[in-house]
Amino acid sequence: MPASQIISLLREYHQAVVGSSKAAQRRSELSPGSSRARVTTANAQWGRAAEGRDIAADRLFDGLQASQYHCPDCGSQDLTCGTRKLSDKRNVWWISCSVCHTEGSDAASISAALREYNSGSTS
Repeated sequence: MPASQIISLLREYHQAVVGSSKAAQRRSELSPGSSRARVTTANAQWGRAAEGRDIAADRLFDGLQASQYHCPDCGSQDLTCGTRKLSDKRNVWWISCSVCHTEGSDAASISAALREYNSGSTS
């Protein structure tokens, strides 16, 4: 699978994670006296967003396994990736090997995380 498709899958996953997080936030902000309809709607929206996030994660995982990307230490193509939010609200991306657990360094963009990991810049 070409790098452009992997990057597209990473962006899709990132958007799904953000959407799921926003839906969870809206759900948690409901007041204790909210109507049953409002609670049910918020739960359904969060459920759909979480399912979309999980589907995007599966597609990304499959794409990474079918790609030319591999672990620089053990050669495995069983890679996982993710994003985490820093204290200053910035997202950073990382890729790690599911076999030997080598993790790439944090990167500011999806493409940078892939480049750094595949070039062997790991921690």
